[in-house]
Amino acid sequence: MTGMRAVVVAASSLVLAACGTASTPTAPTSSSGSSAAGSARPSASDVSGRDTGLELRKVLDAQPAAAGQCAASPSANAAPTTGSVTACASDGTLVYTLGPAVVTGTQWESFGLYEDTTTGAWQVGALLDPSGSSALTQATGELAVEDEPRNRIAFYLHGSVPSAPTVSQPIYGGRVIVASGLEKADAQELVDHLTG
Repeated sequence: MTGMRAVVVAASSLVLAACGTASTPTAPTSSSGSSAAGSARPSASDVSGRDTGLELRKVLDAQPAAAGQCAASPSANAAPTTGSVTACASDGTLVYTLGPAVVTGTQWESFGLYEDTTTGAWQVGALLDPSGSSALTQATGELAVEDEPRNRIAFYLHGSVPSAPTVSQPIYGGRVIVASGLEKADAQELVDHLTG
Protein backbone atom coordinates (compact mmCIF):
# COMPACT_ATOMS: atom_id res chain seq x y z
CA MET A 1 0.00 0.00 0.00
CA THR A 2 1.19 3.48 -0.72
CA GLY A 3 -0.01 7.03 -0.15
CA MET A 4 -2.01 8.73 2.57
CA ARG A 5 -5.22 6.87 1.73
CA ALA A 6 -3.38 3.57 2.18
CA VAL A 7 -2.08 4.70 5.57
CA VAL A 8 -5.62 5.42 6.71
CA VAL A 9 -6.77 2.06 5.34
CA ALA A 10 -3.88 0.31 7.08
CA ALA A 11 -4.71 2.28 10.20
CA SER A 12 -8.23 0.88 10.08
CA SER A 13 -6.81 -1.98 12.11
CA LEU A 14 -6.05 0.48 14.89
CA VAL A 15 -6.60 -0.92 18.33
CA LEU A 16 -6.41 0.58 21.74
CA ALA A 17 -4.53 -1.94 23.77
CA ALA A 18 -3.07 -1.32 27.15
CA CYS A 19 0.57 -2.18 27.37
CA GLY A 20 0.29 -1.49 31.07
CA THR A 21 -3.00 -1.57 32.95
CA ALA A 22 -3.70 -2.19 36.59
CA SER A 23 -4.05 -5.91 35.85
CA THR A 24 -1.72 -6.22 32.87
CA PRO A 25 2.01 -5.70 33.29
CA THR A 26 3.88 -3.46 30.90
CA ALA A 27 5.97 -4.99 28.15
CA PRO A 28 9.31 -3.31 28.75
CA THR A 29 11.97 -3.38 26.11
CA SER A 30 15.11 -5.25 27.04
CA SER A 31 18.57 -4.16 26.03
CA SER A 32 18.44 -6.73 23.22
CA GLY A 33 15.49 -4.92 21.65
CA SER A 34 12.88 -7.54 22.57
CA SER A 35 9.96 -6.91 24.85
CA ALA A 36 8.70 -9.27 27.48
CA ALA A 37 5.71 -9.88 25.21
CA GLY A 38 7.89 -11.49 22.52
CA SER A 39 8.07 -8.56 20.14
CA ALA A 40 11.20 -7.21 18.51
CA ARG A 41 11.56 -3.45 18.38
CA PRO A 42 13.61 -2.41 15.37
CA SER A 43 12.91 1.32 15.52
CA ALA A 44 11.20 4.14 17.40
CA SER A 45 10.63 7.71 16.35
CA ASP A 46 10.55 10.59 18.83
CA VAL A 47 7.78 13.11 18.22
CA SER A 48 7.85 14.98 21.54
CA GLY A 49 6.10 18.32 21.22
CA ARG A 50 5.23 17.91 17.52
CA ASP A 51 1.64 17.62 16.31
CA THR A 52 1.12 14.13 14.88
CA GLY A 53 -2.50 14.80 13.97
CA LEU A 54 -3.60 11.69 15.89
CA GLU A 55 -6.12 12.39 18.63
CA LEU A 56 -8.04 10.19 21.04
CA ARG A 57 -11.66 11.30 21.56
CA LYS A 58 -14.57 9.87 23.54
CA VAL A 59 -17.38 8.49 21.39
CA LEU A 60 -20.65 10.24 22.25
CA ASP A 61 -22.77 8.49 19.62
CA ALA A 62 -22.39 6.12 16.66
CA GLN A 63 -25.00 5.63 13.95
CA PRO A 64 -25.02 3.69 10.68
CA ALA A 65 -24.03 5.94 7.79
CA ALA A 66 -26.72 6.76 5.26
CA ALA A 67 -26.01 5.89 1.62
CA GLY A 68 -23.38 8.30 0.31
CA GLN A 69 -23.00 10.11 3.65
CA CYS A 70 -19.35 9.13 3.99
CA ALA A 71 -18.43 9.04 0.31
CA ALA A 72 -16.14 12.08 0.35
CA SER A 73 -12.65 11.51 1.70
CA PRO A 74 -11.79 13.76 4.63
CA SER A 75 -9.11 16.36 4.03
CA ALA A 76 -5.66 15.54 5.36
CA ASN A 77 -5.41 19.26 6.06
CA ALA A 78 -8.67 19.49 8.04
CA ALA A 79 -8.48 22.30 10.57
CA PRO A 80 -8.12 21.03 14.13
CA THR A 81 -10.97 21.70 16.50
CA THR A 82 -11.09 21.69 20.27
CA GLY A 83 -14.82 20.97 20.44
CA SER A 84 -17.00 18.05 19.48
CA VAL A 85 -16.87 16.76 15.90
CA THR A 86 -18.83 14.47 13.62
CA ALA A 87 -16.71 12.07 11.59
CA CYS A 88 -17.15 8.95 9.51
CA ALA A 89 -15.45 5.65 10.15
CA SER A 90 -12.65 5.08 7.63
CA ASP A 91 -14.65 2.25 6.08
CA GLY A 92 -17.71 4.51 5.66
CA THR A 93 -20.11 2.32 7.66
CA LEU A 94 -20.62 4.52 10.74
CA VAL A 95 -20.94 8.18 11.61
CA TYR A 96 -19.49 9.11 14.98
CA THR A 97 -20.18 12.08 17.20
CA LEU A 98 -16.99 12.62 19.18
CA GLY A 99 -16.26 14.71 22.24
CA PRO A 100 -13.29 17.06 22.56
CA ALA A 101 -9.82 15.52 22.27
CA VAL A 102 -8.78 13.59 25.37
CA VAL A 103 -5.27 13.20 23.93
CA THR A 104 -4.13 15.73 21.35
CA GLY A 105 -1.64 15.31 18.53
CA THR A 106 1.09 16.98 20.63
CA GLN A 107 0.84 14.60 23.60
CA TRP A 108 2.55 11.65 21.91
CA GLU A 109 6.24 11.06 22.76
CA SER A 110 7.15 8.33 20.31
CA PHE A 111 5.91 5.74 17.86
CA GLY A 112 7.72 2.51 17.08
CA LEU A 113 7.51 -0.67 15.04
CA TYR A 114 7.29 -4.00 16.84
CA GLU A 115 7.25 -7.45 15.31
CA ASP A 116 5.18 -10.16 16.96
CA THR A 117 7.73 -12.95 16.88
CA THR A 118 5.03 -15.63 17.13
CA THR A 119 2.94 -14.45 14.15
CA GLY A 120 5.40 -12.35 12.15
CA ALA A 121 2.84 -9.52 12.00
CA TRP A 122 3.88 -5.96 12.79
CA GLN A 123 2.33 -3.46 15.14
CA VAL A 124 2.78 0.22 15.81
CA GLY A 125 3.23 1.05 19.46
CA ALA A 126 3.15 4.48 21.03
CA LEU A 127 4.14 6.22 24.21
CA LEU A 128 2.25 9.25 25.50
CA ASP A 129 3.87 12.10 27.39
CA PRO A 130 2.96 12.38 31.13
CA SER A 131 -0.01 14.70 30.54
CA GLY A 132 -1.36 12.47 27.75
CA SER A 133 -0.87 9.37 29.89
CA SER A 134 -2.76 10.94 32.79
CA ALA A 135 -5.57 12.11 30.48
CA LEU A 136 -5.86 8.64 28.92
CA THR A 137 -6.01 6.94 32.32
CA GLN A 138 -8.75 9.30 33.49
CA ALA A 139 -10.77 9.01 30.27
CA THR A 140 -10.53 5.22 30.03
CA GLY A 141 -11.55 4.92 33.68
CA GLU A 142 -14.68 6.94 32.89
CA LEU A 143 -15.40 5.06 29.64
CA ALA A 144 -15.04 1.60 31.21
CA VAL A 145 -18.30 2.04 33.15
CA GLU A 146 -20.34 3.44 30.23
CA ASP A 147 -22.77 1.56 27.97
CA GLU A 148 -22.27 1.04 24.22
CA PRO A 149 -21.31 3.18 22.26
CA ARG A 150 -20.21 5.62 24.98
CA ASN A 151 -17.69 3.06 26.25
CA ARG A 152 -15.52 3.61 23.17
CA ILE A 153 -12.59 5.86 22.48
CA ALA A 154 -11.96 6.93 18.92
CA PHE A 155 -8.68 7.32 17.12
CA TYR A 156 -9.34 10.50 15.14
CA LEU A 157 -6.92 11.16 12.30
CA HIS A 158 -7.36 13.82 9.60
CA GLY A 159 -11.13 14.03 9.91
CA SER A 160 -11.96 10.33 10.03
CA VAL A 161 -12.13 7.54 12.59
CA PRO A 162 -9.92 4.58 11.66
CA SER A 163 -11.00 2.77 14.83
CA ALA A 164 -13.09 3.23 17.95
CA PRO A 165 -12.30 0.34 20.29
CA THR A 166 -14.33 -0.55 23.36
CA VAL A 167 -12.74 0.31 26.70
CA SER A 168 -13.20 -2.25 29.48
CA GLN A 169 -10.69 -0.94 32.03
CA PRO A 170 -8.48 2.08 32.67
CA ILE A 171 -5.20 2.22 30.76
CA TYR A 172 -2.18 3.12 32.86
CA GLY A 173 1.38 3.99 31.86
CA GLY A 174 0.72 5.80 28.59
CA ARG A 175 1.74 2.87 26.37
CA VAL A 176 -0.72 1.83 23.68
CA ILE A 177 -0.77 -0.35 20.61
CA VAL A 178 -1.92 1.96 17.84
CA ALA A 179 -2.16 -0.64 15.06
CA SER A 180 -1.56 -4.37 14.83
CA GLY A 181 -1.63 -7.21 12.34
CA LEU A 182 0.14 -5.18 9.66
CA GLU A 183 2.75 -5.97 7.06
CA LYS A 184 6.08 -4.32 7.92
CA ALA A 185 5.86 -1.83 5.03
CA ASP A 186 2.37 -0.72 6.10
CA ALA A 187 3.44 -0.35 9.73
CA GLN A 188 6.48 1.68 8.66
CA GLU A 189 4.32 3.87 6.43
CA LEU A 190 1.98 4.61 9.34
CA VAL A 191 4.91 5.48 11.64
CA ASP A 192 6.42 7.67 8.93
CA HIS A 193 3.11 9.46 8.46
CA LEU A 194 2.62 10.04 12.20
CA THR A 195 6.20 11.19 12.72
CA GLY A 196 6.48 13.04 9.36
